[in-house]
Amino acid sequence: MSFKTRVTTELNIQHPILLAPMAGVSGGALAAAVSNAGGLGVIGGGYGDKEWLERELLAAGNAPVAIGFISWALQNCPDLLHVALAREPKAIFLSFGEIRSFAPQIRRAGIPLIAQIQTVAQATAAVNEGAQFIVA
Repeated sequence: MSFKTRVTTELNIQHPILLAPMAGVSGGALAAAVSNAGGLGVIGGGYGDKEWLERELLAAGNAPVAIGFISWALQNCPDLLHVALAREPKAIFLSFGEIRSFAPQIRRAGIPLIAQIQTVAQATAAVNEGAQFIVA
């Protein structure tokens, strides 16, 4: 059984279930399993380990997954966003930091942006930067 929500419609998924992009834990196999079951699997790119991310993208196979990063860590390894966007993920999920540096590139790629926020001010900034989804 499934039902339609804005999340299911805009992300083209069957169930409004998103895997948390847990750094180093939400790998490609787990993300693929969630996506193949009708949710949105998210690979947790976390702290910016390029070798780990590339390996987990391969492990996801052709499953339609999203990729998540800790924003302040991505600032130190901005090329990882290019790796992620080249995969054409279902979404990019940014957490724990400013998204301003990355949002325009994600928007230009036509990839939905999910922003995790901790304050109302961050929510407002995320919407202003083009985030389609807010996780509070």
